[in-house]
Amino acid sequence: MDGLNVCVGIDAGSYESKLAYSDALSTRIIARLEGFDLAALREESEAFFDEPVFSCVVARDAGVRADGTGFSEVEVITQSEAVILGLDGEGEQRKSVVYDLGESACRMYVVNGHELKDSARIDDVCGKVIDMNFAEYLAERYGFSAGDSNVLHEAGRIKHSLTENEVTSWYERKIYRYELERLIHFPVKRTARVLNRLVRVHKPEVVILTGGSVKIPEVRKVIAGVLGITPEYRGNLIAEGAAARAREIQRDNVKAKRPDTASKLRELRAGMLELEEKLTRRQKDRVYAMFRQAEGINDAGIIALMENM
Repeated sequence: MDGLNVCVGIDAGSYESKLAYSDALSTRIIARLEGFDLAALREESEAFFDEPVFSCVVARDAGVRADGTGFSEVEVITQSEAVILGLDGEGEQRKSVVYDLGESACRMYVVNGHELKDSARIDDVCGKVIDMNFAEYLAERYGFSAGDSNVLHEAGRIKHSLTENEVTSWYERKIYRYELERLIHFPVKRTARVLNRLVRVHKPEVVILTGGSVKIPEVRKVIAGVLGITPEYRGNLIAEGAAARAREIQRDNVKAKRPDTASKLRELRAGMLELEEKLTRRQKDRVYAMFRQAEGINDAGIIALMENM
C-alpha cells in the first residue's frame, strides 16, 4: 500500500478519540486513544499500516492545527457531515434520526439519504458538562477542591469505567454507577423529549444513538423509555463518517495518479509500428495478442508489462 495514498479518519473526542480506516469492503476502528492528540494518532495509524501516513480527516466542530503532528494534509469535517457520510458509507438509505451525545453538545440530526432535513442542539447536556457535574459531586463528597483539574480528569475516567462496570475504585474509595446515573437522569430525559418531538414530526424508519456518553447504560435506558422503542446503537458512527471521507480522498488521489490506459495503449501501438519490420513473425503475433488482450481493460499493470518487454 502506498503511504502517500493512505488517508485515515478520526473522531476527535475529549476523553477518547477513535482512529478509523475504510477500505473497499468495510470501515474498522484501528486505534482508540485517550484525549485528542493528533501526533499520537498519526503514530498509531503508521503502526497499523507499517509505513508513513500523511493525510487525515478529522470530525470536529472546531479547527485543528497540524503543526508538529507529522500530518501534511488535514481536512476537518463537521459532526453532521460525519453522520451523513457514516450512514451513507454503510449503504444506509433509510430516513434516520441520529442522537449524538458528544463532548461539547447533544446533537440530533434528521437524515434522509444524503440530506440533512432537520436538527436540534442542546449545549448544557454533553460529555463535558456531565464530567464537570460529576467532578463537583466527587469533590463535595470526598473533600476535594471543585476547581482541581485532576478531579475533573478523574471524573471523566471514572465515568468511562462506570459505563462497563457497576462499581469502580478511586483513591481506595468505591464509586458506584448509580451515583452517576442519579446525576444524569433528568438532564438526559430533557434531551430525550426533544428527540421524541423530532421522531413524532419526521417519523423515521430508524433512531440511532452515538457519541461517547451514550455508552452509559442509563442514557440508553432513559431514551428508550421516552421513545417507547429501543434505538440502534452505533458508537463508532462519527469515526466511520470521517473514514468514509478519507476513503473518498484516497480514491481521488489514486485516480489522479492513474495513467490514461487507452491513450497509453495508442502510444505504445504507434511505437511498435516503427519496430514492426525488425520483429519476427512469432514476435509480432505475441505482441499483437497482448494488445488485443489489453484492449478496453483499464489495467496499468498491462501497460507496465508492455513497456518492459
